[in-house]
Amino acid sequence: MKLNLVFLGLIIFVNAGIEYLPRGMKWKWYFPTPDVVNFELWIPHETHQGFDWQGIAIQDVRDPRDNFKCDYFIAFYKEGGFTDRYSEANGLPPLDEVYGGTQDITSEKFDIDGYTVFTLNRKLLTGDIYDVPFDYGRPYLLKWSIGNFNEKGEIQRHTMDNMGMEYFVLTEQYHDRNHDERGKYGPWVEYPPEDENLPDVRNPQYKEWSLMVEDMFPIPPESSTGAFASDKDNEFEPKREKRSSSTGAGLSGFFKN
Repeated sequence: MKLNLVFLGLIIFVNAGIEYLPRGMKWKWYFPTPDVVNFELWIPHETHQGFDWQGIAIQDVRDPRDNFKCDYFIAFYKEGGFTDRYSEANGLPPLDEVYGGTQDITSEKFDIDGYTVFTLNRKLLTGDIYDVPFDYGRPYLLKWSIGNFNEKGEIQRHTMDNMGMEYFVLTEQYHDRNHDERGKYGPWVEYPPEDENLPDVRNPQYKEWSLMVEDMFPIPPESSTGAFASDKDNEFEPKREKRSSSTGAGLSGFFKN
């Protein structure tokens, strides 16, 4: 019954954004209300066979790509949804409560049409200093990883070939065109991922931004570290469109699996 309620909740919204990840994974999102975002991570069953946990991190796009200051979310395949975590250093990110923060997400796990789906529902602005603020229409860097437990049942660090990163824009108008697939740590990422929703033009070369991002934002100058020079020098002005939380079909119905 719980699964049916979750599924019915997904088929209400038509407008939704999507970022295609390697190995057939998909990162989707929509806005049930103007101040709330619901993310979904779709992982093919064959992709996570033999793995114990799945991680996602969302980072301010103005920070260097190798920066570990991120909002982290980790889920266990046998236990359920994501947990809310934060870190500014390499290693296992602690739960927000360790710093004095709070769990500001709700998350579910279910299986549908050959996929395991993790949902992640959160307010754009939570008031928790250990949550990355979300701003509608801004770009973000998404990092993903997948790994196993050690012999003690603890989270073990992922290997370098089981991680990746891509850019997306937090708006339902954003639809990935596979122009920013990034195998920063090696040639393990396939270009493009096998998927039914492939772009007409494929460009597997390393690009900082997808065409959608270039359409919405000017390409900002970068500092020597790869981060944006400053907020003052790089003010984003996305082309916002009036949006409604009442229109749309869910991700489950709108996108092909």
